[in-house]
Amino acid sequence: MHRSKRLTPIAETLTELLETKQSPVYIVHFTQAGAVERAQSPLRGTGPPG
Repeated sequence: MHRSKRLTPIAETLTELLETKQSPVYIVHFTQAGAVERAQSPLRGTGPPG
């Protein structure tokens, strides 16, 4: 497992990780509210690489 902290938008980061076959990806939130917010707002424009 590799950990990193990114300042790029999450959609951009996930796209990069998936395109470079660095999955599975685990997203950690520092608060429960952050996790709920992320779960309720799906990423837009980040389908499976194609």
